[in-house]
Amino acid sequence: MKKEKTIKEKIQEKISNKKSEWLDEAKYAEENEAWLEKSAQIALKILRHLRENKISQVELSRRLGVSAQYVSKIVKGRENLSLETICKIEAALEIVLIEVVVYGSTINVSSMYSKNKRGIPRQDARSVYNGKMVYTSFGKYSDKGKKERIA
Repeated sequence: MKKEKTIKEKIQEKISNKKSEWLDEAKYAEENEAWLEKSAQIALKILRHLRENKISQVELSRRLGVSAQYVSKIVKGRENLSLETICKIEAALEIVLIEVVVYGSTINVSSMYSKNKRGIPRQDARSVYNGKMVYTSFGKYSDKGKKERIA
């Protein structure tokens, strides 16, 4: 004869023996709150642009030369993006994701990279500050065109 299981036995069957990771996830979110917030904002901007321009994540991954899975991580806002990756996304979508204030003037990060003949970004960041050309890689161009070191 088959014995019916009690409610307690049924619940015990459903309980996983695997340790819950919620505490670790909460600590991670708290410790990384600043960049996670910025990453989420970037992800929303990317998603909005993709939707408005009818571009798929697969198409974006093709343009970036990365896997669709990586693009999925980016648009979930949980990927710690490097400036290089942000610039590549900006170039691929022809949008500005972040701007950097340099000595009182604002430049967008994608302007730091122009493309060479093969379409590969290269650094060429310049912006105007007080009538002078500013080079954003820790140097500046004076009126005479000489590069001066900025302390």
